[in-house]
Amino acid sequence: MPASILSSLTSLRIATSACGFVALLVVCPVAAADSSPSPSPSPSPDRAGASIHMYWPDSERGTDEVSVGYDAFYERDCSRWCGYWRVRAFHEVLETTDRVVSDFYRRGLGGDLGHDWALGHDVRGGVFAGLGWVNNDVVPDADDSNDWFGSLGLQATSPRLGGTRLRVRGSLRANYDHYQGGVLDWQAGLSVMLPLR
Repeated sequence: MPASILSSLTSLRIATSACGFVALLVVCPVAAADSSPSPSPSPSPDRAGASIHMYWPDSERGTDEVSVGYDAFYERDCSRWCGYWRVRAFHEVLETTDRVVSDFYRRGLGGDLGHDWALGHDVRGGVFAGLGWVNNDVVPDADDSNDWFGSLGLQATSPRLGGTRLRVRGSLRANYDHYQGGVLDWQAGLSVMLPLR
């Protein structure tokens, strides 16, 4: 495997921490400041990928302060007014410190509408908003529920990694879950995207 790909994968593992994510969002705008005014092409009209994210649940959930989640997604450019749409499936483990109580789980489906723009050096920034459905699997089972959620977020997408077509995206998402009257969670993640054409 080329050394550039191995290096990129190593960097991805390091960046799964919150510090790595923050560094990505700081570096991207700095790079953009020195860029030429020529526009950067959109990554691809069709994209698919997977991500790992850190999840900070609302204290009202009664879980640990930080948890981990995963999701898979497909997105497609649509028009100038909406930029792109995205569908995603996700799974999150909300860990609990109580050994008697099982960890809580969030599993669901969601959709986003977003818009991004060229920052330069083939880096892109963007905003998005989403809605979806989530199953909150908790203890006791009587408190399990299916709820809707809404989210708002920011993201930054890297240039292509080496000679590959892969790109890395960092995102920050505020997530309102209607569970038990409403909780506000935060999510910071890193995705690997592959153009489909």
